[in-house]
Amino acid sequence: MSVNRQDIGAYFYGGISDREGGFTWTSDKAMGMYFDLEDTDYENIRVEINVKMIYGGRQPVNIHVNGVCVYSDVLSGKSKIEFECIKPQNGILDMHFDFPEARSPWETGESDDFRKLSIAMDDMILEGF
Repeated sequence: MSVNRQDIGAYFYGGISDREGGFTWTSDKAMGMYFDLEDTDYENIRVEINVKMIYGGRQPVNIHVNGVCVYSDVLSGKSKIEFECIKPQNGILDMHFDFPEARSPWETGESDDFRKLSIAMDDMILEGF
């Protein structure tokens, strides 16, 4: 998971697993990211997340930015999440992801992995415009 190929692990405050083989699994029914944006002239933000895999074949994903729902869909296979949002006046971008059907491979009898998996993210791009 990267922005301009820089590690953004420090921006997550929950619900994300360690990187493995060029992607990162979500690891709970919710995930959060927090960005303190630079003071620039852009007014909107475009977000693109490339999803490499979906656990169980399909997963509903809901995304809120600063409390406003900006994305809601059921993903299957290799996917791309895209949305736009308004740059917050205070410059704080708080992204909250909900994965209501996340489950662990242990629950499904596949392995002894207890993480509640939903999507495996390849990369993320945030672009101001």
